[in-house]
Amino acid sequence: MIRSTPIVLIWIRLVITVVLFFDALDGEISEWFITALSFAVFLDLVDGMLARRLGVATQRLRVADSTLDFVMMVIFAISCWLTRRAVIAPFANLIVVLVAVNVLSFIPAIIKFGFLPPYHTLSARIAGGLMFLAAVELFSADRAGAMMNVAIIAGFLSHLDRVVITLILPSRPDTDVNGIWHAAKIRDQYVIPKNAAVNHANDKTFNAQSGV
Repeated sequence: MIRSTPIVLIWIRLVITVVLFFDALDGEISEWFITALSFAVFLDLVDGMLARRLGVATQRLRVADSTLDFVMMVIFAISCWLTRRAVIAPFANLIVVLVAVNVLSFIPAIIKFGFLPPYHTLSARIAGGLMFLAAVELFSADRAGAMMNVAIIAGFLSHLDRVVITLILPSRPDTDVNGIWHAAKIRDQYVIPKNAAVNHANDKTFNAQSGV
């Protein structure tokens, strides 16, 4: 039962996301909107840590978590437009491009590995945290300024990070990839044993040919 807690938390976060979306459809948000959004973000932090601690951070679970992260981002963008259109209007084009770049950044991994890249990078976590702070400022104070700009820039950088990581990784990763440096480390751990195996095979061939 305890080992199934992470997936239960993901389902709870999905339900909260859907509820937030329907709450924003009429152009207004309820008093509990920010509280529910904050709880969903908290669950996003907890489910991954709990999954790793329980040893159930499977590929399927990580893909589900990353997919829901993307859905939450889209719902956030739609909710901003529906409820704070006048405030968010100066950032509308950037947010649309950000969502589009997010989608495009998945394509290299789909082509190379055949799956969505649930890397859970440090840059993505930072961007998510900044976007959450921007959301709180937007929905509570009807204001969007420097924090929104910083969050959008961080989002673009995290998507670029995802693409570079995909290009660096030699094969489909079995664990989270924290950043470019982590991807390079995984690549080196993959390349060195492979080269050692090739060298060993060449030595055996040479010895056989030499009669050793």
